Amino acid sequence: MSEEAEERLYDVVLFGSTGFTGKFVAEELYRVQCEVRRSLRWAAAGRSEDKVQSYLEASGIEGIDVIAADVTDDASLEEMCSKATVLISCVGPYQLYGEPVIRACIKTKCHYVDITGEPYFMEKMRQEYSEAAREAGVLLVSACGFDSIPNDLGALYVQRQFHGELAYLDSYVTTTATCFHTGTWESFLRSIKSHRQLQALRRTKSEEPLPLPLYKMPNKGVLFYSDVMKKWALPFPGADKAVVYRSLKYRYEVEGAAPVSPHYLLHIYIHHMVFSTCCKVFVW
Repeated sequence: MSEEAEERLYDVVLFGSTGFTGKFVAEELYRVQCEVRRSLRWAAAGRSEDKVQSYLEASGIEGIDVIAADVTDDASLEEMCSKATVLISCVGPYQLYGEPVIRACIKTKCHYVDITGEPYFMEKMRQEYSEAAREAGVLLVSACGFDSIPNDLGALYVQRQFHGELAYLDSYVTTTATCFHTGTWESFLRSIKSHRQLQALRRTKSEEPLPLPLYKMPNKGVLFYSDVMKKWALPFPGADKAVVYRSLKYRYEVEGAAPVSPHYLLHIYIHHMVFSTCCKVFVW
């Protein structure tokens, strides 16, 4: 850790600590602080200092500092980020509120983590801020929630543990939920709305794609019956495919791992609405 990082007031600042997901993160940080690493220094941040403080008191979270910061106020964001080694942002939709936070992190040399599942936001931020972040020595890490930790770690585990060369993964998710949180739903709608922008953005990239594996995943229709799940399934338009593709591409280029089909890398199908994951693996 650099001298500058060691001088920061907090190891972690949680931005958006009173939101739907932010509350879970706050409770977990407090648990880790109390049970695992008592030396962890963290603070809770949000637009309203009073609201954050009220939530912490109601949740039994004690001895945690509170920071007021607003995505419409760059100075407040920079002040917040300057105090942290790592900022966890739970403020979405990220297409609306994410970019000012990333700019503040780069400017103050604070590492950035979020839980977005919005492909356009992630790829646009990577294209526009990767070089600036690299020069500042700042890590920008997105998709650290349901999108896309289960599939990204699942793909890594299968690739490293399976005795053979992986050609493709077939991943399934099911849920008993009958409704979605407002923020999740709004992010989902914005991802659909920005689909054409995402495709246009991807056409501007000059990166070399992964080589095709010898065995190609069979084509599936928009709606099909899964012999694995014994249910009807359809494509899930999340960020997992793009996120896992980048991870596998990195492992191919840096670690020499076998390539996985970029077109059929990862398919997530949402059936009947128990979040579970099933991976079907083929070798070649």
